[in-house]
Amino acid sequence: MSFHPRMLAAIRGFTVMGESSSFSADGMAVDYWHVSNKANAGGHYVSMFPRLVIILDGKKIPLAAQRTGAPLPCAACYVPAGTEVWSRFDRAGDLRHVDIHLSQDRFQSLAGPGHPAQTPAFLQDARDLGTLVNLLADRDKSLLHREKLAECVVLELLHSLQTGVTRRDDTDLIRHLEAFVADNLGRRIDVQELAEVGEASRSQLNRVMQRATGCSPYRWVLLKRIERAQALLAQGCRFADVAMMTGFSDQAHFNRVFKSVTGQVPSLWMNEQNSGVLAQRSKTA
Repeated sequence: MSFHPRMLAAIRGFTVMGESSSFSADGMAVDYWHVSNKANAGGHYVSMFPRLVIILDGKKIPLAAQRTGAPLPCAACYVPAGTEVWSRFDRAGDLRHVDIHLSQDRFQSLAGPGHPAQTPAFLQDARDLGTLVNLLADRDKSLLHREKLAECVVLELLHSLQTGVTRRDDTDLIRHLEAFVADNLGRRIDVQELAEVGEASRSQLNRVMQRATGCSPYRWVLLKRIERAQALLAQGCRFADVAMMTGFSDQAHFNRVFKSVTGQVPSLWMNEQNSGVLAQRSKTA
């Protein structure tokens, strides 16, 4: 039985190169595309079914799960049903990619019960899948052959998406996130944005963060805010200014969180710091 996925897309600056190639099977549809894009081309996509996208030729496309989110270079991705994805291209170019649409039942039969079906996932490198994916565009192969190849691609991609971040060096990932957080502490940083910056799903990010720091991503960002706040207070900054510079909604919110982390309100913490400095000076005088 053929499968006909429903997908909404609003795109600009793209031109299809040559003929596209597609086929459908029971609970599955596969589309091969070769397109060129202008500078500042972009698109907004949402599918009613789970979708996997693989970019060929070692290239990457900038994708974001939020309209205002910072796009991340992506070689392959899994997009749950109903999840919006945005793309923006700074430079002109061309790319080939394969989209695999699956019914919910077909996806679950391939992914298994443990896969976080409602969580989008992005992969930075998909070159290992290139040979398999290229074979999907070969029209000389039988439908059954191409269907089995598509199943193999789905299985390999889902495995890579689930394990890609855990194979990455945790220290490098944490350093990357620390740099991002340090540059953005003056505004709200939610866990989804942190996951996108780390090129991970939220569940993957949580596992890496727990393993590397012993904290949840939310708690880790909170501790970074307090560390920055303590440094600013030690420099003599006003409490209200510190609250603003570390992303708290107001001074009262800052006071509550500071006490929950350090056990002291900022004024008491400052008094102890100043007392310690004075005591140290008296010893060396």
